Amino acid sequence: MDITQARSNAIDQQIRPWGGLNYIANNALRSTPREDFVPEKYQNLAFADIEIPLNSKAKMLSPKIEGRLLDALNIKKNETVLEVGTGSGYLTAVISKLCKSITSIEIDEALSNAAQEKLTTLNISNAQLEVGDASKGWQRSNNFYDVVVIGDGKLSLYLRLI
Repeated sequence: MDITQARSNAIDQQIRPWGGLNYIANNALRSTPREDFVPEKYQNLAFADIEIPLNSKAKMLSPKIEGRLLDALNIKKNETVLEVGTGSGYLTAVISKLCKSITSIEIDEALSNAAQEKLTTLNISNAQLEVGDASKGWQRSNNFYDVVVIGDGKLSLYLRLI
């Protein structure tokens, strides 16, 4: 099976049946090469229904969780997004196709740098990556964000941000 078919199968068999997926988010997922954001030693698991380790502390969400998150957020083209936890940059890349702009904060500089390289390779220009710790009051600008995404879903961090 080729990688394009694997991506399509993941969307059709894992994401859509688990909770639906709007048309625009569906297209964003289909056109973003998740396999390019997965560490090389886990390439064969890029579309498996598991969290993929990025390092000893960070993991990629499973494809169905990413799809459910995108569907629930229902991001509009004119909205600005703040993402806490860039990770591999995959979700950043997908969200960038749905919104006006996205700022993503990552505490791990190595992960942020690797994600930036991947986003640059894909010619994604509406994503700005920052290194910082959102749980300690990170703030680089006075920007207002329409949508806030917490990459690992930690409610305690969300409550501190609001």
